Amino acid sequence: LRAQKSLYDKEYAGFKEYQLENWRISYIKRIFNTLDLKQRKGIFLDIGVGGSGYTVIEVAKNNVRSIGVDISPEAMKVAHRFAKNILGVKSHLHDFIVCSATHLPFKGNSISKIASIAVLEHIPNDRCVIDEISRTMKRKGELFITVPNAYCRMLPTFAIYCYHIDRLIGHLRHYKAEDLIEMFLK
Repeated sequence: LRAQKSLYDKEYAGFKEYQLENWRISYIKRIFNTLDLKQRKGIFLDIGVGGSGYTVIEVAKNNVRSIGVDISPEAMKVAHRFAKNILGVKSHLHDFIVCSATHLPFKGNSISKIASIAVLEHIPNDRCVIDEISRTMKRKGELFITVPNAYCRMLPTFAIYCYHIDRLIGHLRHYKAEDLIEMFLK
């Protein structure tokens, strides 16, 4: 965990300006299409928001209370700076908090919308993160989560390539969608 935090701190320190690359725009569209954010009710939380803070910033632009958490203090500094400098993001609509996904600093049953993009596969005890999401999410809350697809569902050549890359970037596992759903339902 310390090695990942150090890696992320170094990476996010290099973020100089807020940019919505195509892959981020794609995630924003999918989040808005999956989670009912148009009603402007409740709280949106991004677990592992990263240094751009783009999900929190874009949701806050729609007058939805938004919080981003990450293990990287540098990421939270950069994300806060970006949010502060972007027109349309009121300071009372966003927060950036340094914490682990395994210990979220929120009351139980308090968050209505949660996103977690490419986080679960990095955590040694993924069950602990799932328990924290379940604890903090309101009854009938909504979750948007992405994880790497199971190797057995990839073309063999691509699976071999991903296996080697995964070790470099800290992926500990891949998931089948039905297994992940079952983990959350338990």
